[in-house]
Amino acid sequence: MQVYQFEDRPDFTPSYSPVEMTEAGVFGGNYFGNKEVNQNWLDFVPQVFLDECNVDKLTCHKYTKNINKFGVDCGMDYQGWISRDWIKEQDPYGWFNWYINFYYGRRTFDDDRQISRWKSFVGRHSGMLKSNCKKKNLDILDESVGLKTKQGLLHWAYKIN
Repeated sequence: MQVYQFEDRPDFTPSYSPVEMTEAGVFGGNYFGNKEVNQNWLDFVPQVFLDECNVDKLTCHKYTKNINKFGVDCGMDYQGWISRDWIKEQDPYGWFNWYINFYYGRRTFDDDRQISRWKSFVGRHSGMLKSNCKKKNLDILDESVGLKTKQGLLHWAYKIN
């Protein structure tokens, strides 16, 4: 399995770059189209990301599950993120906003928290998917099982193998 490695953070090994995530289909195409965020998203991502990415796949004004790689509704709404204190001022759009900036070289006070969240989500959800597949005697790559979990893992830059 391909992973991205960061010399200064060997404990963080995502399977997708932000551009690869976007191309695969994430966040119902609505990540930066979310009208609840009162910030201009262009102010919170590096130009190199904008140059490499098809931002139309992230700026729909409405969440559209068919844009997602696995064609399912997946994730929590923005108010849920706020209520759990997952949003920080430097990245008002959340984890993916942070990941874009981290991937392109920014390092901040929030890195430990975000990487800890990534490890927790990936460990918990990949473990559940593996367990469910084992119980049902299905291959982990079977497209009939765990589509929401697989989509969620993609939202967290992780590919299950």
